[in-house]
Amino acid sequence: MRLPATKAAAMTARARIGALLAALPLAICPPALGDPPSPTPIGLASSGASEGMDPTGVRATVELHRAVGTLQVGGLYTNDPYDIYFHVPVPYRDQVPVLIEVAGPDLIEHRFLRLDAANAIVCARLGHAPSHVVWTAHVLVAPRAYADLPGAAPLPDPAALPDSLSRWLLPTDCAQIEEPLIQDEAQALLDASANLSVLATRIVSYVSDIPTAFPHDPWAFDAYYTLRWWGNSCTGHAHAAAALFRAAGVPARVLMTTLPYMSGPMDMHWVIEFWMTDYGWVRMDPQAGWYPTDSRYHVLTFAPDPADEFPLFYPAGVEGMWHSSDPALGTGNPSWHLAHTATHVAAPNAGSSAIDAAFAVTRDVFDLHAACQGAALHPAHQGKATAALALQQEALVELMAGDLEWYTVLMQLARMRYWEIGLADVETIFRDDCEGGANGWTHGGIMDMWELGAPAEVGPDGCPSGACCWATNIDGDYFYDQDMWLLSPPIDLAGFSLAMLDLKLWLLNEDVPLGEIIDPLWLEISTDDGATFQPLCDELCAGNDDPEVPALGGWGRLALDLGAYLGETVRIRIRFRSDSFGVQPGAYIDDIRVTGRRRPPLTAVEPSGPPGPGLLLAAHPNPCNPSALVSFVLPATSCVRLAVYDPAGRRQRRLLAGERREAGRHAVAWDGRDERGHALASGLYLLRLEACGRREGAKLLLLH
Repeated sequence: MRLPATKAAAMTARARIGALLAALPLAICPPALGDPPSPTPIGLASSGASEGMDPTGVRATVELHRAVGTLQVGGLYTNDPYDIYFHVPVPYRDQVPVLIEVAGPDLIEHRFLRLDAANAIVCARLGHAPSHVVWTAHVLVAPRAYADLPGAAPLPDPAALPDSLSRWLLPTDCAQIEEPLIQDEAQALLDASANLSVLATRIVSYVSDIPTAFPHDPWAFDAYYTLRWWGNSCTGHAHAAAALFRAAGVPARVLMTTLPYMSGPMDMHWVIEFWMTDYGWVRMDPQAGWYPTDSRYHVLTFAPDPADEFPLFYPAGVEGMWHSSDPALGTGNPSWHLAHTATHVAAPNAGSSAIDAAFAVTRDVFDLHAACQGAALHPAHQGKATAALALQQEALVELMAGDLEWYTVLMQLARMRYWEIGLADVETIFRDDCEGGANGWTHGGIMDMWELGAPAEVGPDGCPSGACCWATNIDGDYFYDQDMWLLSPPIDLAGFSLAMLDLKLWLLNEDVPLGEIIDPLWLEISTDDGATFQPLCDELCAGNDDPEVPALGGWGRLALDLGAYLGETVRIRIRFRSDSFGVQPGAYIDDIRVTGRRRPPLTAVEPSGPPGPGLLLAAHPNPCNPSALVSFVLPATSCVRLAVYDPAGRRQRRLLAGERREAGRHAVAWDGRDERGHALASGLYLLRLEACGRREGAKLLLLH
């Protein structure tokens, strides 16, 4: 990672701030006057306070972890360039990425895709194969000690749970909770008094005793395989524990992590969380037998929704987003076997308010950075994004040195730089829930059987939304020797800076052990109204062919980047091919959507070339009681005027009255008093900075 050598400059600024900086806790700084609110990255729903701060647990410290993943791409290939997709550390309740960097000898560009409020996926464009990519993430983690975890807790009432929790009671291909085996095991573990704390202790003890082995062939990583006591890896142990909780009516979810306490490269590790009424989510490591598990022991890389608990069966599954856009590379590209590490970097001490402030601004900055990375921006806006990224890198240097206060100041400035771009909201470019007829879709090919309707007989029990979906055969298995396609209407991507395709997918198609897909499904794209097509993803397969392991045929989700086709009118084609032997229920498609952000327009006063740095005015703590530190950045040496005003526009205090300041970072203390030395009343005040021929404003709340 390349980081600027700014320690000396930071220490010079700190010398002017003196002891005041060390004594002041920081809080999140509101946007400056006229700044837009923090935009939502593509595909990201606002997480709200519950995602950022857990209502339980006391934060006495915060830790910085570094996670590294090395992904290898090998084999024959036909497309140059091509995309690979992989998960990276995700924003979560007790962690948030400070900076994620992606590098590789053949890397052309990369961008972040967002599925929901947590998960981030990297789409990396590579020049040729074989190749490799390394991602490095610095992640801020606030440990939870669970000091107040109750010894007795009631089982939740499933009927009283909100939708946000009840969805974690659903059966999936990995947690087949309707199976008698799993129902019986869950009932046997229940305490007679229905004490959830006792149930949790029994589940972690029971599951951790299941051996780490795969005596039954073919291997599978689901709850049923594991609870047959055939053994499993951490993946199966996690799904088994989650299934036992769900079968008992307790919401539970699986999480994929890296482990900072392990030495050397490893696979990613699966743990779970379960919901305790009147307490919140509690983490458990079923394979290790740890309950509860402190969050500092994990760097989360994937927090799947129930729809994303993909069927992890060999030879191949729709395994999250770990795939390429070149069908010739086959499944398992990129490969990440034994290729991840995580290490502890720093643990700055700070009060809870300072940690909350650091988390809040870090979450905002990561979301903004994710929205800008790889986006098609005007050079003027790209210059601002580059300046913001430089501030993120500078902030990381301070955090690695253990200075959480100065880190937060720099991240506040980075956030303001991103705000200047004026990112548009995410909008739906195209959507089809399959409930309104063909809606412009056409189909054809050899032995074409694509149908639109309600699933029946061999397919899924229902649709993710509504009653209808597209299927290779809506009421039976597909046929032999098919090569059929389903083609979308035209989709206009003109004027967008980012675009992403996502859809819901149910698959049960023929494969053989060790990874060969016999009857594949894949997606293609055309920019010439269907005359020619390029692949968007490799060949996909899912489902369990082992008659001893029940397969529910769960709906998965596929997300694909359309950044290479911005400015074009495209058509998406879904292809399916079968051979002369063996048939299965096939493919079902629903909730097809293309989303994106429009390219931010240049304002009338904005120069056409890359702009110079802004003034970047901020105040902290905010609210203050009564003292505050007002920080700003000058792009050039200038005479500076800085004053405090009340909401009526009356000046209350001049902090700088035309003094000359050099280019760079500066800070001025305010003690909450007016020009005459009188303490000002609690309320909202306005800061105004004039320098370098520009004017900047910010809000400051004074509380006594």
